[in-house]
Amino acid sequence: MKHQAGIIISKNAEWALGDFPEQLSSLLNVPIVYDPTDFNYIVSDIPIGLPDRSSFIPLDGIRIASDKRKQMQLFSRMDVPTPETHLIYNQIQLSSLLNETSGRWVLKYPTSCGGTGHRVIEHSSEVPDGWPTPLIIQSFVEMDKPEVHRIYSVAGEMFGWNVRRLSGDATNKHPWVSHSRGAEYTALGPAPKTALNTARLALQACGLVESFGCVDLIDSNDEWLVLEVGTDGNNNFIDRDVPQTVISFLDDALRTAFQQKATAVLGPSA
Repeated sequence: MKHQAGIIISKNAEWALGDFPEQLSSLLNVPIVYDPTDFNYIVSDIPIGLPDRSSFIPLDGIRIASDKRKQMQLFSRMDVPTPETHLIYNQIQLSSLLNETSGRWVLKYPTSCGGTGHRVIEHSSEVPDGWPTPLIIQSFVEMDKPEVHRIYSVAGEMFGWNVRRLSGDATNKHPWVSHSRGAEYTALGPAPKTALNTARLALQACGLVESFGCVDLIDSNDEWLVLEVGTDGNNNFIDRDVPQTVISFLDDALRTAFQQKATAVLGPSA
């Protein structure tokens, strides 16, 4: 019997998701499924032919959040503040950029999370063979105490302002402020209005402000710059290993928003 709503995963991605699907299933009170239902929370590859209306998070939003190249194209088009970023299509362009500018540049892997694959480069020969193009080359923002701020949005409401910092001597080992490399989250008070406005603009560019997404930002010379936007889906999910005050609010907001949209799609009896 086909379920009306479910947490949809693919069997070939199940190993990478850990216990996240089970946690989400319990939170939303819907089963885990391998085939599309009438209304889906996607935490795997997007099923072919799935109507956008059948997904809690817009399909284009999931695709954009999973590919930093698409994000940077949209951010440029919609004037979302970011560190200086270039999409490079060939080695000649890359050599010209690296030779004619100062400062450190980062080659970002377009579909990774947690800084996986990112590397500082000084010469075009340092790009590994087979690296996806266009290349994302972003200015490395130097910080005395590296930290990344994050804020969440569920159904248009923004909350959960927190900061991620590297612990101990981790800053001497690598430049990426990621949870997977030892960074820890600390909940903060209300987000600065300028950070809120910048984050909302980024989410709007990706089509996620009315469903579910998060924004990572850095404070550079009193200007908030967007590093990337994230959401659940396409074999990735937003890190839930955050302060309890944040996760409690996130869970409640996500449960309510999912139930409300499911009712709108499936009808009151869902």
